[in-house]
Order: sequence, then structure tokens, then C-alpha cells
Amino acid sequence: MKEKNAARWTKENALANARRYCVYQERCHSEVRNKLLSHGLYGDFLEEIIASLIEEDYLNEERFAIHYAGGKHRIKGWGRHKIELELRKKQVSAYSIKVALQSIGQDDYHDQIRRVLERRMQYVADQIKEVQEHEIVQYGLRKGYSYEEVQTALKAIRDKGDQ
Repeated sequence: MKEKNAARWTKENALANARRYCVYQERCHSEVRNKLLSHGLYGDFLEEIIASLIEEDYLNEERFAIHYAGGKHRIKGWGRHKIELELRKKQVSAYSIKVALQSIGQDDYHDQIRRVLERRMQYVADQIKEVQEHEIVQYGLRKGYSYEEVQTALKAIRDKGDQ
């Protein structure tokens, strides 16, 4: 069924649909490629559409990476390691990943890890202190923060609580 629809698609129709797909939200190259492949578009036809989207600035990998990293950091509280892993899964270039991770402000990053860990502390407050500590560290690591970052944030939280 998809092949019949794809056979009727002209380059203009496919390009218009791809533009609409990219305008809705920032997309990476692999997402657009997979979408076009799912509609039965292959080969040079697919590559021409992607090239047109890049030329017209509907598709910009660096811009996607910056938006993705910022959103995942602010909204989901992800750390740099998890963001980098997910961008690699989306086949984003190493340069774009580097730019995206640098776009996250250092102060904002440290504030966010403290907020994430403080929320988790409230969740595990009724557990034994050693278990609580282990759970908070593991949670921070799962969120994509390094062990050192988690320990530094925990120290800052404790120092703030002692005052």
C-alpha cells in the first residue's frame, strides 16, 4: 500500500511533506531519512529531498543537537553523558554533539543536577541513610551525570542543609 502511494509522489509532493515534518519540530537527518524510507522513498530520490531540506535550512543537524540537548537537560534533567549517548543513537555527528553539550551553561548544569538529586532525596527520605545515599548516586548516574558531578552536588546539598 505504501509503495502505491510512494509511486504517485512527485518530488514536489515528497519535499512538501518532508518540509511539513521538519517544520513541526527540529529533526535530525536520521529521523527524516527513516520517515522517507517508511513512505517507500529510496536512492537518489531520497537523497535529493534531504539535500533540498538542508539547502533550504529545514534540516540542520547542529541546530537539532542544540535544541535536543537543551530540552532534555531542562525538562528531563539529563546529564551530558546521557544526552551524548542519545544523540549518538540518532547518528548525529561528533562535532554537533560537542557544540550541543557546550551550549549547556555550566551554572545551569550544576543547578539542574542539584534539583534532580534534591527531588530524589525527598523520594527516598524514609530509607536507611546508606541505602538512601546509594540510591541517590545511582539515580544521578542513570540520569547521565558523572560520579564526580553527583558527589559534588551531594556535598553542595549537604553543605546547604547544614547552614
